[in-house]
Amino acid sequence: MGIFSNQRLLTGLVTNVAILATGTAAVEAASFVSNRIDLNANDQLDWVDLFNPGPPTGPGPSLSLLPNDGFPATTERGLDLTVDISSDGIDFDLDGPGPDTGVTPPFIFQTTAGAPPANVPTNFAPGDYILFTGLTPGAFPSPGNDNPISILFDEPVLAAGAQFAVDDALTPYTATIEAFDIDGMLLASFSVDDATSSIALDNSAVFLGVESDVAEIARIDFFSDLPGLASGINLLSVKTTPEPFGLIGLGLVTFGILRSRRKN
Repeated sequence: MGIFSNQRLLTGLVTNVAILATGTAAVEAASFVSNRIDLNANDQLDWVDLFNPGPPTGPGPSLSLLPNDGFPATTERGLDLTVDISSDGIDFDLDGPGPDTGVTPPFIFQTTAGAPPANVPTNFAPGDYILFTGLTPGAFPSPGNDNPISILFDEPVLAAGAQFAVDDALTPYTATIEAFDIDGMLLASFSVDDATSSIALDNSAVFLGVESDVAEIARIDFFSDLPGLASGINLLSVKTTPEPFGLIGLGLVTFGILRSRRKN
């Protein structure tokens, strides 16, 4: 299995950041975020939370196969979302990885040091769990599902992003994140030219994030311009609206008022 086995290192050069106008106020408020720290996330989804590998099918790494038609997930703070990796144009192998089958369904794996097939080195950080679109095992470069990774939030968010890489990318590529509002209208599209993949395990996979001044981001898509190759993202960082004063705070204030009245 040749996941992310190109030897090039990420340059991370942002040379083609573009906002596609679909609505004046919303588009002007959207901006690109090129690293996780600047996203100022207050929530996240680590794909290890969905990692449930089946019985071993060979000498390869443990994989947690996912449905082709989308699946639900929940962030650490309880935000529900749906992950959709389209099956359009893909001959999926519904029975799991195998040497004589088509592209696997989407799956989650852990990136680890060492040579394939027992290990899966990438240019994410060692130990990261990766949401992956699916590929044909045993080939190089491995044909894969090149459809976008779509994240649909039940409640619109202020910002979201993840690191992104393409499997077996023999040349630099353009990595793109797009953001949509609750009506499916495109808010913004941002691209990073000259992104690359490798097996360096150096955490150099490009970070693609988008943020808005108001909580209007209802969906984000990750994809590249390389046809026929799979891609993956690591931990999803999310920035939601700040917690309101809340029932606990309101209860404490109410308790204080009643106690004061009783004393008086």
